[in-house]
Amino acid sequence: MKSKYGVINSEGIAFSWKRHKSLKTLLALAIFQWTLSDTWSQMYSGKQVEILSLPYVKESIASSYSIFKENKLSLTEEEIVIYRELLELVELQDGPNLALKRLLPELKPDSSTPFYYFAGHLYSLEIDDDKAAEYFEETLKREPAFLNAIRAYSSLLIRKKQDYKTAVPLLIRAIELGSNETSDYGFLGLAYLNLKQYSQAEEVYRMAIILDSSIMDWRIGLTQALISQRKYEDTITALLEILRDESENDQYWTLLANAYIGLDNPKMALATHLIIDGLGKSTTETLNLMGTISLLEGMTDMATDYYVKSVEKDSKGQLASAHLEAAQNMLSYGNFELSARLLTTIKTRMSEKLSDEQSLFSLRLESKIALASGDFEKSVPILKQLVDHDSTDGESLLLLAEYYKGLGTDEGFGEAEDFYLKAREMEVFKVKAILGLAEAKVAQGKLKEALVLIEEAYSYEPSDYIADYLNKVRKVFMTMYE
Repeated sequence: MKSKYGVINSEGIAFSWKRHKSLKTLLALAIFQWTLSDTWSQMYSGKQVEILSLPYVKESIASSYSIFKENKLSLTEEEIVIYRELLELVELQDGPNLALKRLLPELKPDSSTPFYYFAGHLYSLEIDDDKAAEYFEETLKREPAFLNAIRAYSSLLIRKKQDYKTAVPLLIRAIELGSNETSDYGFLGLAYLNLKQYSQAEEVYRMAIILDSSIMDWRIGLTQALISQRKYEDTITALLEILRDESENDQYWTLLANAYIGLDNPKMALATHLIIDGLGKSTTETLNLMGTISLLEGMTDMATDYYVKSVEKDSKGQLASAHLEAAQNMLSYGNFELSARLLTTIKTRMSEKLSDEQSLFSLRLESKIALASGDFEKSVPILKQLVDHDSTDGESLLLLAEYYKGLGTDEGFGEAEDFYLKAREMEVFKVKAILGLAEAKVAQGKLKEALVLIEEAYSYEPSDYIADYLNKVRKVFMTMYE
């Protein structure tokens, strides 16, 4: 399905939605960058340490440190005495370090496996993650089926080291050994997300939710897994569930709007953005998007209002290029008055923030608006100024040529030919310049010269359009000179 709408990328730049580009292709370029961006990180995966310190996670981690939970692993009577001392030391200020000093001298090749496990646990308490990993690995060498050691080590890998590749088989092993902890499924989902294995992430997040549907992080993770697979209908269902509890969260509303765009449902996307606007959470990016959707749905006045609001909110001029492109899109839809209003707002609000390239774009757009409105006295001097600044500005050369050709006078045709000849020296404008000059020759009745030019243009670009034009002019020429 061809579509015309756009979304926001990870850097906050509103994409221009071209009429002939696929909506879902653009969504792939935008939403899925966003899901891996700082915006998503702030919502979910970037808060891993914070998430893993939440009560339900702390309870899960704490339970994994119970040495006596697995009956087949036991301590000697002497080790039990030491273990009780360690538990008392841990409660003191700087307890983990004190406990390690007591424990490490007792570790011997014939020590019970749980002592190595407990050493790993103590090191993992903000002391030395690498040492913690070493002791957990040693524990699992001694007892590969030590479930709590597997869970503690996988937690460390995700929580501290972000080593998702190593964590995945450990978490799978924990589940195979009978773990029915929601956190194990949730952490496995998080690992799969970071490894971009989205279908696996979806599967385990659904299981985590079955085990405990109250944990918001699993529902958010499921949403990311769904949207990363372009499962927009399922994404919408999941987001609506989340929004029942998080109705004030504009980021989820924004993601919902993008999912509606994924379904090519711009009206629902716009309605969702209106909710964001009503929450007072609209950004320059979302306002720009609302303008684009409104424009392409034919609501030009509303589009202009949103575009202007977007410019006014952009105090740093970060979306200057997007604002200028919006003004140009307005013009391409024949709304030169609204385009002029938007351009005036841009120049008033952020003229000092525009780069040299953006300033030239603005000047060129101003000339186009003037041409579209018939204000040649304003447009021609601007175009000449642009050409004086850059003699290779093919677009301005062609606009000047078109203006002078349109005068229909001998002097005008002469000026037009000069500009066309200059433009044809640039490869990217060559064919347009040659065809423009051919049209000027046809208007002057110089069909023989026009045919030579059209044939030349066809040699560079053998398109149906040029072939059709060539045949039409040739027929007229033959009719006149039979």
